[in-house]
Amino acid sequence: MSTTRRRVLVGASASVAALAGGMARPAIASTAPIRIGYLPALTGPSSSTGIGINRGVELAVKEINAAGGVNGRQLELITRDTQSDPTKAVNAATELTRAYQVHVVFGPLNSGESLAVVPLLARMNVPQMHPCWVDALTDVKKFPMCFRAAPTNQQIGSAANRYVIDVLKRRKVAVISDTTGYGTASVNAYVPMLRAKGAEVV
Repeated sequence: MSTTRRRVLVGASASVAALAGGMARPAIASTAPIRIGYLPALTGPSSSTGIGINRGVELAVKEINAAGGVNGRQLELITRDTQSDPTKAVNAATELTRAYQVHVVFGPLNSGESLAVVPLLARMNVPQMHPCWVDALTDVKKFPMCFRAAPTNQQIGSAANRYVIDVLKRRKVAVISDTTGYGTASVNAYVPMLRAKGAEVV
């Protein structure tokens, strides 16, 4: 069976639901909806990715609910647009956890926002799943309730660098990034990996 974007998104949404269902707070009734706080970037610089992922997440939740939910419980998706801004992502996560008392948070969908949100949710002991690559975003000691549904910077960088050095046979490599948390973390991960393979990084 081939892997499609739809299967990945349905799988991620089902994983978030299972995570919430397994760690739901005991004060709620067993038939109450599972509240999923969802933090996509629907506007701003990261929205091109966020809008696409949002379509898949909404479809997955609809399909899961139509099939009976998770252990007989429906999923309730509570969405807040982070506007591609780490500060707004933190404010949205705070609202979802305090005002709505969500059982689990899916997102943010980009690393720059997640770098700000992950420590907050860890302090609140709220389970979280995100699709972000930055290696530091999952740490079993610091963030035991945070799970990643994506490859890491080390995994992505290893494949990309192998292609550049071993397949294309390039030795002088320019590295370009933006100044977001994701861009900075990526440069810090990829440049040492390139140098370790004998590349001259310019």
